[in-house]
Amino acid sequence: MYDNAGIGINGVYGVVSGNVVWRNRGIAQIQSHTYGQTQIENNTVYAPTGDAIRVQALSVSVRNNILWVDSGYAINVNSDMQSGFVSDYNLFHLTGNGKAAYWEDRPLATRGDWFYEVGFDGHGISGDPKFVDIDGADDKFGYQSGVVTSSGIVIDDGDAGFTTTGTWTSVTGSGANAGRGGDYLRAPSGTSTATWTSMGWHPASTGGATWPNTDLNTAATYRMNVGGKLATINTVSQYYNTPNDYQADDGSGWRQLGLLRIEGGTLSVTLTATGDGRATVADALRLDRIGGDFGADDDWHLQSGSPAIDRGDPATLSVKELQPNGGRLDLGPTATVHSPRSVRSRWCRCSVRTGWRSSKSVRRWGSTGAVRVCWARTWWHRSILEMRAWLWGRG
Repeated sequence: MYDNAGIGINGVYGVVSGNVVWRNRGIAQIQSHTYGQTQIENNTVYAPTGDAIRVQALSVSVRNNILWVDSGYAINVNSDMQSGFVSDYNLFHLTGNGKAAYWEDRPLATRGDWFYEVGFDGHGISGDPKFVDIDGADDKFGYQSGVVTSSGIVIDDGDAGFTTTGTWTSVTGSGANAGRGGDYLRAPSGTSTATWTSMGWHPASTGGATWPNTDLNTAATYRMNVGGKLATINTVSQYYNTPNDYQADDGSGWRQLGLLRIEGGTLSVTLTATGDGRATVADALRLDRIGGDFGADDDWHLQSGSPAIDRGDPATLSVKELQPNGGRLDLGPTATVHSPRSVRSRWCRCSVRTGWRSSKSVRRWGSTGAVRVCWARTWWHRSILEMRAWLWGRG
């Protein structure tokens, strides 16, 4: 579970186990509250902000987890919820200003402090858990909002997919009047059109146009069509108006034309030279993806040399793991299987810095052998979603 607005998992009671929870933007990635006797075990938790685990209930057990924090606490226990609390066999990966624990209203910086001053995690360890590849083959981590880096598709005048009707003259410019690639096309006021067409757009997109800074049409009209159907019309001024609604990752400036969800088919954008009598310029069109889930290939499995392998509580049955398993439970989720699956929508942008949010991104690891059901409640736009871990049997 990752990149959501609130706490990742709110564990009321029972077992919170077998989850990979990261980069949610609440006060903690996992929180136990209200009712006691919650078991938080065999999870991998990454908290770039806030705490990895926050305890606000009695008799909570924290065991066999991988806890990575950049600025908060790996374990934060409310001062009046210490009764019955136990913690052991956890791996602490503390980076930046991350600290091991908060206990009796004071910070404990390292696992050593946590053990020698309070007595917890005597069998715990500290260090890098050595995950396989947490940002995947695409080098993009989890869900990205806003403009997705390196997602831009550009069709310049003269490129494949660019066509014109009527009278257009090629102009070579310089400086602010250079145009994209050093040139652009110019047409007198009239019925001439320029069209950018492609089948290679993102599943959903936002697009922008560019032109040189000179004496041009104040009412240039762009029509955006998806699958042959008109999606939006945008009339813009090109008159001494350098496009600067947003900057692409290559530093170029673009005028935003609209935001589209493209379900399939061809996207075409047509510029018409009608307007106030001044010339119209056709230069380049750009499409950028807005937001998107890139977590499907984020690999939180452990490398073969990970210190988290075979470091779990010996009292916890290792038959929960797939064979061969070394005869002792690993830290983090057991029986790690497959890549995560997400239920987020995919949106792109056509030069409008706006995006939509959809439902939760969820990943679950199941267990084999002694099968258990793990429930979590998560707030999302005032609704409660219940998510259940996948169950794995040994057949």
